[in-house]
Amino acid sequence: MKDLLGKDQVIIVAALLWALGLPYFPDAALQLLDTLLGAFVLLLVAVLSLSYGPVPGVLTLCAVALTFVERNRRKIKTHILDTQPTLDQQLASAPPQSAEEVHPQFDAPTEEDVPFVPKEDATDDFEGVGFSSIDEKQVIPTVTPSGADHNTNAYNS
Repeated sequence: MKDLLGKDQVIIVAALLWALGLPYFPDAALQLLDTLLGAFVLLLVAVLSLSYGPVPGVLTLCAVALTFVERNRRKIKTHILDTQPTLDQQLASAPPQSAEEVHPQFDAPTEEDVPFVPKEDATDDFEGVGFSSIDEKQVIPTVTPSGADHNTNAYNS
């Protein structure tokens, strides 16, 4: 009796199921990849799958790569959630770096010290700086190493 699926087709289906099932893998299984042995086993699986053909090999390699991506995604996700400071922690003053460090209180200036009204000699008349020569620009003559003059109109030739 002939098999319904060849070995390469079984590997293709297994690699696809592996890649699609990665979000449902337990964290403990993905933590095995932190060891050298876990990474070496996955590399060995990817290399051995190449013996069944290029398609199963590439799909298995993609599944292995996605496994590492999923592991790193979960590590970052838990790290960010564990180290995310609360709003009160963000608004608190930083601790002093040395015992002699002093942080004086900030006293906001009063309105008499910093008025928000214009002074008597203030005007709204401003003259632009450097705008007198905006329409008087001259073309800088350039010549390429081939001797062509780019100041001439290329469309006239």
